[in-house]
Amino acid sequence: MLLSQGCLNLDSEGFAMMLRVELRALLDCPVWEKHSRGKNWCASISKNPQAIGGIGREFWEKARGDYYYMVPTGLKPGTPLEFGADYHSSGGRKTPKRFFCVVESITESSLNVKSYPTAREAIEAAKCPIGVLTDLPKSRIDELRLQLTKMQKIVDEFSISATKIGNIQFATFADLMNDYIQICTANFKIGIDFTKAGVHTGLLLKVRPHQLKCIREKISCIFEIVDIVEDLPSDEI
Repeated sequence: MLLSQGCLNLDSEGFAMMLRVELRALLDCPVWEKHSRGKNWCASISKNPQAIGGIGREFWEKARGDYYYMVPTGLKPGTPLEFGADYHSSGGRKTPKRFFCVVESITESSLNVKSYPTAREAIEAAKCPIGVLTDLPKSRIDELRLQLTKMQKIVDEFSISATKIGNIQFATFADLMNDYIQICTANFKIGIDFTKAGVHTGLLLKVRPHQLKCIREKISCIFEIVDIVEDLPSDEI
């Protein structure tokens, strides 16, 4: 689907857009020239002093039928893109349309992007990791700080109750949650929105080696007592 040009300000910055994906192909396109004298493309872009306009382009393969472009294998969040659509009149006059954006997340069914007015602004924005606090309003930063406080309160209450039960493995889950909160807090302090971390965003939480070792030891403590079998009674109590 060609997105409505009346609702799309190609010179605006910061609005999010979801482009539908099916079979690794785009079903939506921000700009497209339907005329036979039109030229359309999508490309991953980067700075390149030897390229036209100083912008290097890795062009995406065009799709057919109801689809626009094939999403490249290995495309990652943080990649700056250019969608181009040029119309050439019979007299040779060119009418260009451009849409610049940065990939924020990718799933099997969607490509989520954030728009920028120019190619250079999109490339510069791509240098900042997705989820950095400098991109967020103060209200969101306050929400994250409050979230950490609430998470700690819940874990403290769980820890007290779990310890009273007398099951060491069950109580160890509280230790794991405390480790997670400590990691989230440390990442928050260096400017990372820990809620945005995940395989679909490409944002990874920073973890010290000894923290990872402790987490693995605790997981082992919980699950090393298991024996894999085919049949078990119902797990209902």
